[in-house]
Amino acid sequence: MKIVKNYKNFFLLITFLFLSGCGYKPIFSTENISFKIDEFNSNGSKSSKQLINNLKVYSKIEEFSRIYNLEIILNENRGIESKNSKGEAIILSQIISGNIKIKENGKKLINIPINSKFTYRNISSKFDLSEYEENIIENLVQKISNDLVVRLIDLSND
Repeated sequence: MKIVKNYKNFFLLITFLFLSGCGYKPIFSTENISFKIDEFNSNGSKSSKQLINNLKVYSKIEEFSRIYNLEIILNENRGIESKNSKGEAIILSQIISGNIKIKENGKKLINIPINSKFTYRNISSKFDLSEYEENIIENLVQKISNDLVVRLIDLSND
């Protein structure tokens, strides 16, 4: 029985060493990024400001080969997808739409149209609904910023 316990401990130790040796690297790390975002222009909407806050880390890159300027125009809209027989909203949606222009040296490289949508059930508590909608907008903006960073990485590697 003691031999089995020793094998279990040995197996656990080997497994731990093997897994700790794996080279975990975060996907959106600023390490090995070859671009810098120098300037942000926006329409001042809430989602534009959140997107800029998510991307500010890329304006502090010290070693870069390309400098981008972003023009961000985003708008949030709340829509009603379906109503009940009394005319009350049952299914709602949050939509963030607009576009992002990426410029380098004053020349427009690409224009990225944005259209992110999330559909959800209505909540009777208006406070809870408001908090939930704030979280939805934050998550949609986070998804947009992740997609944008991937596009910028692709552009800088061309």
